[in-house]
Amino acid sequence: MTPDLEPTSRHGRHAAAYVAAQSEAARPAVRSNLRRAATIAAGHPADWRRYPWHRADAQSLEAVRNGLAERYRPATANASLASVRGVLRRAWQHGDLGRADLERRLDALRTVKGGSAPAAA
Repeated sequence: MTPDLEPTSRHGRHAAAYVAAQSEAARPAVRSNLRRAATIAAGHPADWRRYPWHRADAQSLEAVRNGLAERYRPATANASLASVRGVLRRAWQHGDLGRADLERRLDALRTVKGGSAPAAA
């Protein structure tokens, strides 16, 4: 595993596994997607390899979704949401998240609808 894909915490194994499963060309975008979402989730710049996505509840994930929708165009927000959903599925595959919990979290990360610009503040 390359150093950038090394998990920096026990929680990071899900994110690192998800990123490693992507094509080499897609990895920079996926890392950026996760960094963007982790920063909104944490409320400050955050390391995507450290954020414990599998411990975030549906309410906090919905806040991440809303934060992405407010700050970014729908395509950008949805790319970040797709990456977080992928990490959550990895957590489920590793047995660190139950099926019902996964479904609640995925529902909170539903696709952002809309035009090409973020919602007006």
